Amino acid sequence: MLDLLLLRDGVGGNSNLVRESERRRYSDPALVDEVIAAAEARTKTTFLVENMKRLVNACGKTVAEKKKKKEADGDTNVIPEDILAAAHAGDLDTTKLATLNVLQLKELSKDLSPKVKVLQEQAEENEKK
Repeated sequence: MLDLLLLRDGVGGNSNLVRESERRRYSDPALVDEVIAAAEARTKTTFLVENMKRLVNACGKTVAEKKKKKEADGDTNVIPEDILAAAHAGDLDTTKLATLNVLQLKELSKDLSPKVKVLQEQAEENEKK
């Protein structure tokens, strides 16, 4: 079994060394690239899962703060496209959540929750590879 860090060139590893080792064993050196791609996909998916979980939690906290301040729920639950796109990409700044009303926050949380489950399943599949 190999440590994945040995395959990553940027963190002290040497993927060419592993490829050469595979060639000497009469194995396909393309397997090294497949393992690297699977590890990168798993890392990206795990990053998205953690960011979306953080956003769902931040939505709940922001709703609680707004309710505590006795703010109105708002009149629309339509989430602005820029915020929705940033949330799906995993790079929404939680300070932008304060600009949304309670209904929008609840809708965003409902939208992200199923995506978290799907991404978790993808991360598990990538880990099995």
